[in-house]
Formats: sequence, C-alpha cells, structure tokens
Amino acid sequence: MSNDRPIYITRLARDDGWCLRLPKRLMLAFTGQEQPDRIVFMDDAHGGKRALALDAAIHYRDELFAKAGLSIKPLAKAVANPKNVTGLIGVTPGYRTSERDGHKYVSRWYALTGSTKQPFLVSKLGHVDAFMAAVRARESYTQQPFTDKALKAALRLVQQMPASGK
Repeated sequence: MSNDRPIYITRLARDDGWCLRLPKRLMLAFTGQEQPDRIVFMDDAHGGKRALALDAAIHYRDELFAKAGLSIKPLAKAVANPKNVTGLIGVTPGYRTSERDGHKYVSRWYALTGSTKQPFLVSKLGHVDAFMAAVRARESYTQQPFTDKALKAALRLVQQMPASGK
C-alpha cells in the first residue's frame, strides 16, 4: 500500500498529527465494542517526526483490518449503480412516457459532473450523438477515458434502445 494517499488516514488541520477515521460499524466489527471512530497519532508522541506518526497510524489501521480478516481495498472500491443500463459509471438515460400510447422512451442522456446532471437532449442531437456527448462530458469531468471495450459494448446497447415515442 502506498503512503501517498492512505485510506482512512488524514492530516490534522493543525498540522501536528494524523487522524485515523473509521466508520463506527467497522470499529464495532474490529473491536467488538463501541470505540471512538477517530484515533489521533500526534507527531510529538512519535519523536516529532511527521513520517513516524503516519507510519504508526498506517500500522495500527493495518493491524485492525488483519485482526478482523478484512482487506482494505474492497472497502474503498467504487461500484456501479445496478440500474445503469450502459455499464458506464456516470452516464445514464432519462426516460419519458408518451401520453398517446404509454410507451417509455429515452428523451435525454445525462452525464454526472459533480453533484449535477448535465443533460443532452435526444430531440436535438439524435440518440447516439446525445449518448456520445454525455460520455465525453463525463470523461472530461473525471479526466479518465472509458475503455474502448466498455464504450463499444455500451454503444451496442444504446443503438438497440428505442430513441423516441413517435
């Protein structure tokens, strides 16, 4: 595990120690009792050395996880929403229902950019182009392109969807 960005460990705002923060459910699982969800490792207690206090925090965290038989990585893993039909995280369709026949169709594609959804209308761009615009917006927000394999699979699904209720 790299010490560049340790999971669950942050530098204190006063800049004189490190704080190990674990969700209460994990502390209960680790120790079998209610414990504080924050444990502070002060630089002064470790010879005034910033790196020694960080090493102590990482060592304590790793001991807790090992004692409970858990791995750190699965707890930090992002998972896709099971309702996402494309398989691309952050790119979702918006549905409308036709008033004439009750047919449900995709009217827009959304790209999640932060806490907001950026819409791309199918009526203006067309079905595939609206989807691709949403993909590009999501990629530019996250600074991580989707893999070609995932993009091709999603595009095949999108091309099979009904684009409008007309």
